[in-house]
Amino acid sequence: MNTPITLRFLFAAATLFVFGQTARAQDAAPSKATVTFENPERFTDVKDSKDIYMPRMKFTYAITDEAGAVVKEGTENLSDVNYLQNIGIVGRNDPLYHDLTMLRDWLRKTLK
Repeated sequence: MNTPITLRFLFAAATLFVFGQTARAQDAAPSKATVTFENPERFTDVKDSKDIYMPRMKFTYAITDEAGAVVKEGTENLSDVNYLQNIGIVGRNDPLYHDLTMLRDWLRKTLK
């Protein structure tokens, strides 16, 4: 497995966990995020340092309630064509800044 791919997906998993914890702090009910990578040996990606490629992710998700019943589920194919136009100073030097921004925006819309 290629290291940049591993780091990118571990970062995505950690991000989902953090947003789960944020939702938990807002709601009294506990939350849990489970990330499963299917066929990681087939993942393709570019190095995190090349700004010529826009961030993109394709994944399926399911949000469940405390009893385990699915509340919302779907398949997403996220991309951000205007990623270089995002305004932000904090974290801008992070090689995964654009991926995190795209994922954060999606989570805000999805978890409303």
